[in-house]
Amino acid sequence: MPSISGHSLLVIGGSSGIGFGVAQLALQQGLSVAIASSNKSRVDNAVKRLKDASQPEPIKVAGYTVDLSNSDVESQLERLLIDAKKGFYDQPLDHIVFTAGDSLQHRETSDIDLEFIQRSGMVRFVAPLLLGKLTSRFLKNHWTSSITLTGGKVADRPMPQYTVLTSYAAGVEGMTRNLALDLKPIRVNLVSPGAVKTEIWGPAPASIEDTLSKKIALGKVGSVEEAAEAYIYLMKDTNSTGSIIPTNGGELLL
Repeated sequence: MPSISGHSLLVIGGSSGIGFGVAQLALQQGLSVAIASSNKSRVDNAVKRLKDASQPEPIKVAGYTVDLSNSDVESQLERLLIDAKKGFYDQPLDHIVFTAGDSLQHRETSDIDLEFIQRSGMVRFVAPLLLGKLTSRFLKNHWTSSITLTGGKVADRPMPQYTVLTSYAAGVEGMTRNLALDLKPIRVNLVSPGAVKTEIWGPAPASIEDTLSKKIALGKVGSVEEAAEAYIYLMKDTNSTGSIIPTNGGELLL
């Protein structure tokens, strides 16, 4: 597999969870890393943790804030990409990973309205699509470059009350395939995680983990480190584009 040491990476949604895990693993692979999220204090804390973990190697780590939840999402993304490129010595980026999410919950179909549908899609669908529009100006125009989006198992296994979220999850899979055509030779892929234990589970994750594990073929939830490996693989595999890589412990088998 080709080495990605020396490449640059921007992780949008990289201050916590899977995105932080991708940034951490990328540093271990010798990449220069920038992370972006909506909360400055979380970004600053994440940058410090990444720098501390990479010592004594002088690997470049940077952090930026971006809010993808409002109607100015395109200008927010454009500013982020301009800043990230400048931060990498004004050179085009090699890779972008999109793991950003929000705190919106599922809702009964009988209770949805236009405002909920639109809000639910801003970070999940509109932001990655506009990212696809913009990135050809900021990524190296080569098959070594990649964009990796993030989906979810609901695209393949719908659940009650998840109609809106499932619609967007399925839409992002279609988006991935079409962007792979539109942006070639830049590669566009997607990771579809199942249950992954992250800090979003709150102060008492054990009960959540126990409940979810019983619904998974392997009898366990995934770790951030396991999920992050899928993103690193897609950065390395220069023959992979339009691909959807699941990492779910066999959740779709039961």
